[in-house]
Amino acid sequence: MALELSIKTLVVAALSLIGILLGLLLINQISNIKDIIPKSQFGEENFYLEVEPANSQVGTVFLLRGEFEKIDETENLEINIKGEQRIDQVNLFDDGKHFDFEKGDGIYAGFFDSSGKTPGSYQVLKDDQALASFDIYSPGCNLIDGKPGKNKIKFVFVPSGYQDYLSFEKDVKKILSLDSGILSIEPFSSKKDEFSFLAVDSKGVRCNVGCNGQPSFVCCNDKQVYEEASRCNFDSILVLVNDNNLCGQAGSYAKICAGHEKAGLVATHEIGHSFADLADEYVYEDIYGHYQIEFSEAPNCAEAGCNKWSTIGEGCFEGCTENSLYRPTETSIMRDAGVPWFNIVSENQINSIIKNYAVSRIETEKSFYVGLEYNNEEIEIDSVAIKPVSPVITNQKTDYTYSIKDGNEIEIASGYVFIPIIERQLEGFENSPIINQRVRTSLILPFRANAKSIQILKNNEVLSSADLALLTSSCGNNICEYGENHVSCSIDCSQNEDDLCEYSDTCDPDCENCGLAKNNKKLIGFSLIIICLITLVIVFLKARKK
Repeated sequence: MALELSIKTLVVAALSLIGILLGLLLINQISNIKDIIPKSQFGEENFYLEVEPANSQVGTVFLLRGEFEKIDETENLEINIKGEQRIDQVNLFDDGKHFDFEKGDGIYAGFFDSSGKTPGSYQVLKDDQALASFDIYSPGCNLIDGKPGKNKIKFVFVPSGYQDYLSFEKDVKKILSLDSGILSIEPFSSKKDEFSFLAVDSKGVRCNVGCNGQPSFVCCNDKQVYEEASRCNFDSILVLVNDNNLCGQAGSYAKICAGHEKAGLVATHEIGHSFADLADEYVYEDIYGHYQIEFSEAPNCAEAGCNKWSTIGEGCFEGCTENSLYRPTETSIMRDAGVPWFNIVSENQINSIIKNYAVSRIETEKSFYVGLEYNNEEIEIDSVAIKPVSPVITNQKTDYTYSIKDGNEIEIASGYVFIPIIERQLEGFENSPIINQRVRTSLILPFRANAKSIQILKNNEVLSSADLALLTSSCGNNICEYGENHVSCSIDCSQNEDDLCEYSDTCDPDCENCGLAKNNKKLIGFSLIIICLITLVIVFLKARKK
């Protein structure tokens, strides 16, 4: 008997066949989920990626971090780093262990070691689409004056607003060698052999003169200043702005306008702050309020009686940053930037730093490069990388300190942290310091191969901490340690023990919902096939009866 099928029956049969095919595809799809971001989803609205530091010399270990649209729980993503000669593959992770913030938040991060790479421009690529670019360069650090050597105190000049290096170098030499330049003033003039004066050969940094409504003020990108300065091993920074106005200020580093006739004297005054931790000897109109800075602790300010320097025969003159404090002499370069001399108290402070410098210096071939964000007395460690330079030791005693610890929580390095919250400006303007509520800056701290964590503290209270284990990984020691996984260290870790969720041909037990998700998909797929098969059988049985 011929089988007669109505149009309605044919449609139902066709839909059932399509359902069976969809069920088969759904089951098959489970073993093919590998890439968390389809090409079609790439776009500026779906991701960002940043490189820390933004540019750096060969040997830097860069942090790469980006936010990606997440379509499943996979915790690693492969990207490419493309230079002129080769393409390197780098894995980013969303496991909460790679400075990617929280596990599973869609922010991925990882590290790229530039050791042995060719200087030049590099692109970060995903599926042949550029996400970011950065430069790896030769240092570009030139000795201008003084003596080279590891034990020398190193001042580095960073350019701002210069079109060519030769003009910048000319101004550096002028700041140093003029009759009123740094090297003409004691104790720098007689201690010249203790110093190296260096200049960065680069495009420089962005600075604005006359910012914050004050004509002598200079505002720079602090992170960029440290990135450029760390082309060299340095101990103190001077940013030289290609500008003829009278400008100058100091926080964690000094900033001056190179074109003004008093530029050499202003530079000396400002490094009195940034290098020697000297206070201004004039009186501010506004005091620092809730920051409660004890200016009596400054080497060149004292309480009534001036017992601090009574044994060296200096005087006691009213007014030293505050009306209630006293200074050693009627005037000096820390009171008037036009006076070409320090008083004896300030000279003794600078000489003490020079004498004790070799004791405090920590010589290493590389350092932890730590990004900090300060916001209204709260501090967060934003990023950590490695720079191939020696660490920077601050001479300023502050309430903030760092502590680097090993795997047994034993402190292996510590010191002061200077946050440029307060920036002093020159006498003769409003005599009011700027209080920064928000600061983004960098620290260059001692590298230790056994370092596992870092803390930033204020008066011994921990404000922020971060893991360093990933940057001091001991891959190859046959132990799958914190931060290691079968992708980053296949020698030590297997897929079943690395706590990394990664979809593959088999269900990864580290994916919390992996088994459930796959089982659900299998259940839906099989159910769809069975329902469609039953529907087909019913359709054909009904058609046969007719």
